[in-house]
Formats: sequence, structure tokens, C-alpha cells
Amino acid sequence: MTEEIYRDLIEAVRQLSEKSVLDYVIAIAPIVLSIVAVIISLSIAYRQKKIDLFEKRFEVYAEIQRCLAFQRLLTDARSPKKAHEAFCAAYGCDESVDFLKHGWAVQKYIPIEKQLMQAHFLFNGINEKMLSNVCRSLLAVLLQIETQDDLQNQKLQFNKSTTELLQQFCKIHDQLKLK
Repeated sequence: MTEEIYRDLIEAVRQLSEKSVLDYVIAIAPIVLSIVAVIISLSIAYRQKKIDLFEKRFEVYAEIQRCLAFQRLLTDARSPKKAHEAFCAAYGCDESVDFLKHGWAVQKYIPIEKQLMQAHFLFNGINEKMLSNVCRSLLAVLLQIETQDDLQNQKLQFNKSTTELLQQFCKIHDQLKLK
């Protein structure tokens, strides 16, 4: 009888030491769950990055739209006052602000240039030199408005530089879409 108890006890210990499928599942489950958690967090981070990039692109896209709207409105302006009104219509500034005030042009120009020059980094195929030409000619127009000088040459240069920007505008529009 004692021998039978010993055999039963040895058999019980042997069964306890043998690994079942459930033991393997319990051992592997935390590893699988951690891999799934990492994959989910990476996909969320990637999506958030795309959303942030979309917001930055949209700001620059809106700035390009304002610049092109100003170019269209500027073509009809025959005087610096009318050009100022065109600028205010395109950029949403107060027309009652004294545009003859020294520094008005540069004050308005700096944030516009900052936004436009980001297009080179945010959109594929946008030429930095072309953006620089647009900014330079925009500043020349704004300075002519401020000093009440003849606008004709600057208007032509601005029109020429924004024509190339307008040609690339469709590419910019396509890249703006969230996929």
C-alpha cells in the first residue's frame, strides 16, 4: 500500500512538472499583448503626425490662396490706395489702417513670407527659388504702396512670379489631401 501511495505521489509530481498547452499560452500571452500594444501606439503616432502635417500644410495652402487672390485683385488697382484696398481684401486687414505709416509694408510682409517659404518644405515639387521670387516681388509691391510710388513695374513682376506659383497650385492642392 505504501508503495502504491509512493507511485501515485510520483505520478502526481510528474504530471505537475509536465507543461500543457495552457502553460505555453500563459507564457506567450504577455509578449503577444505587448507587441499588439506597440503596433497600436505606433499607428496612433503615425496618424497624429499626418494630422499635424495636414494642419501645417493647410495654413501654408491658405497663405498661397491669399497671395494669389491679392495678385488677381492687384491687376485692377490703378493707384497705391486701390492696391492697399486689394491687399486688405485678400489678407483681411483693416483698410482704415494708415498704409502710409513707415514700416507698414515690412510689418505685413514678414508673416506672409514666413508662411510662403514653408511651402518648400511641406509640399513636394515646390521650387524654393520661385517662392523667393514671389516673396521678393510681394515686398516690392508693398513698399511701393507704402511710399505711394508707381506700381506698374512691381505689379508686372509680382504677376509674373505668381503665375508660376499658380501653375504649381494644383500640385499643392493634391498633396493637401489626407490619405
